[in-house]
Amino acid sequence: MYDDLAFYEQIAEKAGVGAENLFKGSHSCMKCHGTVISGSENEDIDEGVSCESCHGPGSDYLGRHSQGDFMQGVNRAEYRQSLTLGLLELKNTDVRGEMCVSCHYMTDQKLLAAGHPGGQNFRYVKGMRQISKHWKHGMGDEDTDKTPFAKAKKKRGPIAFIAKTNASVSTPTPAAPARRFVAPPQAASDPFFSTKSIGPLDLPPFPTISDSASVEEIMLILKRRLDLIYKRIAAKK
Repeated sequence: MYDDLAFYEQIAEKAGVGAENLFKGSHSCMKCHGTVISGSENEDIDEGVSCESCHGPGSDYLGRHSQGDFMQGVNRAEYRQSLTLGLLELKNTDVRGEMCVSCHYMTDQKLLAAGHPGGQNFRYVKGMRQISKHWKHGMGDEDTDKTPFAKAKKKRGPIAFIAKTNASVSTPTPAAPARRFVAPPQAASDPFFSTKSIGPLDLPPFPTISDSASVEEIMLILKRRLDLIYKRIAAKK
């Protein structure tokens, strides 16, 4: 669910998805943030994680899965048949780990560069405790084992971030004059710039970037700075 809608709208714009497509099933956002029935709806769909988000689309298996003697557990014939009709076997911790990784471990470089969280802070066992509230059997030892989640992350590959510099970026004191950006002269054949000088640009001081800042935070700061420069240039033309 989009707890901070404005934040994810900004990410969608930077990633080239477009804020207007945030809720459409034909785009990647709602694969994790909503319930997609076929995976290709070019229309707004229900926001939020539902049963089918984790267990798979239920139109084929739901009727069969609701039948039989539930006291038989995984040995129930109707349950085993439902697995062949699209029900994900989340009792299998390896399958469960891959399902969790599919949304809670981000490797899409376009989304990461746009500022989307990578999932490094996701706590698998804590997540198991939250969803175990709808389990009749409660938590077991296998549910607190992080191995399936770690295996699924390794299978998907690393979150490839740009190396972070150790040097901190300083900022002028409040009394210092605002920095001025002067666009370099361009050749007459350059289709993106006018041959007429636009003159200096008045810009606010560059924000401080600490050593502890994440790559997402740094890239977002740089993106905002470039957006500001482009707007000031456009205003002078």
